[in-house]
Amino acid sequence: MTPVVGLFLLGILLLIFDDWRIGLFLVIGTQAFAALNSHFLAKRRWQLGADGVFMRRALKFGLPLMLNSLLLYAILNGDRLIVSNQLGLEALAFISIALGMAQVPVGLFAKVHQTMFLPKLARAQDDDAAFERPMILAFESRMVMAVFAALLLSILGPDLVRLIYGEKYGAIGTLVIWAGLFHAIRIMKGAPSTVAVSKGYTTNPLLANLLRVASLPLAFWAVVQGASLVQVLMIAAAAETLAFGLSLWLLQRALGGKLPPQIWRGTVVTLAVFVLIALDVAIFPPDVGLFTHYHWAQIGLVLAGLAAIWAMAEMRDWMFNTARRIVKRRTRG
Repeated sequence: MTPVVGLFLLGILLLIFDDWRIGLFLVIGTQAFAALNSHFLAKRRWQLGADGVFMRRALKFGLPLMLNSLLLYAILNGDRLIVSNQLGLEALAFISIALGMAQVPVGLFAKVHQTMFLPKLARAQDDDAAFERPMILAFESRMVMAVFAALLLSILGPDLVRLIYGEKYGAIGTLVIWAGLFHAIRIMKGAPSTVAVSKGYTTNPLLANLLRVASLPLAFWAVVQGASLVQVLMIAAAAETLAFGLSLWLLQRALGGKLPPQIWRGTVVTLAVFVLIALDVAIFPPDVGLFTHYHWAQIGLVLAGLAAIWAMAEMRDWMFNTARRIVKRRTRG
């Protein structure tokens, strides 16, 4: 409901303003509606109260998540701030467009994924047998999405930028591909975080994102030394990979030192696809012309991606079973 109200409000604001105030009042208006709507739909009336035991439990669980939100702001905007400060507004436009190509769909997928899996995982948190399958599906679904996003931007990303923003941005094809890898790794990193939060280990995403934020000084130093925008995103992608590894290690410790082999297999094949994409863009950098950067090696990338997805057995079986159920329902109907 809130997105629909936001679109309606956007239309009104466009008739009233023609500057930055559109964005400001759109954010304020949609958030105000979301707050009022939550009160209207709530089954229990909201009222202010205090319970020391409950507040301590809430802070123990929620404070790391609140601090993590601040880190997410730094992660999503830190590289842009560095580029703007050191390289100017034109470079800021280039990196913002490259990162923005996937940021909105990735953010939407992350919210949908957490909404789907977090309640299921939380309900089964005390039953190891019941917990394992949704945990594997939580990992493999994110890995499938990560492979798909990385492949889509590596093959179509450069031309999508040219078609949407014009030929003046035709030179940022390589930047778009590395931005896709950065976002794909971020998708993967959400899997151990979601599983950990379902068990109550809310420090997992906080510590992983602290490692990612710690790379920002390195990116700043690299830019001062003359690093390109592509190298800035390479640093970001490498830091996200290390943060994913830390999050995975912390989850393994929290679960008693053991993760299902399906998770390790999915991790290996997904990272292998990312390495192949990085090698491909290094050997065959995109041309600046429209529809000119396609080459035979990209067929190998697609096949590698399909093989990686096929290797994720739980997700594969879930997709096939879901398709069968849909076909049966339509046949009966």
